[in-house]
Amino acid sequence: MQALLALFPLEQTFAVRPWRSVALFVMAVAAAFLPAVLSSTGGYTWSLLVFAVPSLAMARGLSSRGLLGAMERPLWRAWALLVPMGVALNFAFADDFFVYPSRQAIAGLTVPALDLGSIDRAHPIPLEEFAFYALGFLAMLLGYAWCDAVLWPKTAQRAAGAPGWLEGVTAPLLLVGGGVMVADQTPSYWSYLSLVPLPVTLVGWPLVRGRLNVPALTVTTAIVVLASFLWEAVLAVPRGWWGYQPDAMLGVHLFGLPLEATIVWGLAPVTTAVCFELLRLKGRP
Repeated sequence: MQALLALFPLEQTFAVRPWRSVALFVMAVAAAFLPAVLSSTGGYTWSLLVFAVPSLAMARGLSSRGLLGAMERPLWRAWALLVPMGVALNFAFADDFFVYPSRQAIAGLTVPALDLGSIDRAHPIPLEEFAFYALGFLAMLLGYAWCDAVLWPKTAQRAAGAPGWLEGVTAPLLLVGGGVMVADQTPSYWSYLSLVPLPVTLVGWPLVRGRLNVPALTVTTAIVVLASFLWEAVLAVPRGWWGYQPDAMLGVHLFGLPLEATIVWGLAPVTTAVCFELLRLKGRP
């Protein structure tokens, strides 16, 4: 990573007061939207800069302060744990949950989806989908790490609690059952969120609750929610970069989007922070 960061002389980007750091971060996210907004083709491809640009800036800022080395191993391990959730979602369920109406919004490279015992070539998945998860989780990890290490360092930490096995089992099952009652069928995307990322968060939360940096997580989540709203509700869905299959959804909408889409905005940064802190906890005496 050090060799990559050397290509981007951004060490002064966040070497400022905390409130200016947040302002610069928001400005970096806003600037990264411009190519996607202004381009008539490749909108989804260009929009990935929303993750890439802030990630490079934050990684460079952490590196210049000598903070990246201590967290690099748990950061990469957390990234390696989180990205497969998105990859599995793409290969196994993208053809059932999502649609990609605009072929002009992507670079043109796709892979077939996987069904039980077969390959679905009729509903190809853009490679941008895989980059979305890889870069998105990286941006959230670095965002939380930056806020935790630089903006609001937390020194007092309580001991780890017991894993939340009961919550991790019962809450997802109750949510799936509630979703079936609301939708009068099995809402598959709602069920996926309830049974895959949510249990990880619920089981790990008690373990790291005393070590989580709440201000860092709050700011990271707020920025992710704001950026996701602008990206998805204002740009992506209206322009046909991607959409949702109604039969796979709960049937409840917010901001013109399925409720599941907006839940992801808040759930993803929390799950990311919990995984990161779990892996940092593992490396502590």
